[in-house]
Amino acid sequence: MEQVNLYVIGLGLFDVCHAIYIRYTAQSALAGSVGYAAHFGGALGGFLLGVLILKNIEVEKWETKLQVTCILVWTLGVAFAIIFNAVGGTAIYPRTDWGWIYDCSYKRFSGC
Repeated sequence: MEQVNLYVIGLGLFDVCHAIYIRYTAQSALAGSVGYAAHFGGALGGFLLGVLILKNIEVEKWETKLQVTCILVWTLGVAFAIIFNAVGGTAIYPRTDWGWIYDCSYKRFSGC
């Protein structure tokens, strides 16, 4: 069991170090391809789901209220993201490095 924990910690440490290296040293399209807001949203979603999923041996009354609050906030956030992406289309997003894929798919690859 201890070896598994060390493996997971080592893998996570390697992943973080690699991400930092790519972000600040690479002169390619990989650098800067994921925004800080995406990482913040992932951390918030992970925290909210972690409060619900992780085992709690002694449940207190305030913890139950916190779990209900977390599931409501998470559900509203996911619903907002789905509706925002479904309704907004491409008009609300700035052009990205991958915009040529979108352009070519509607031009039936003529001139791409």
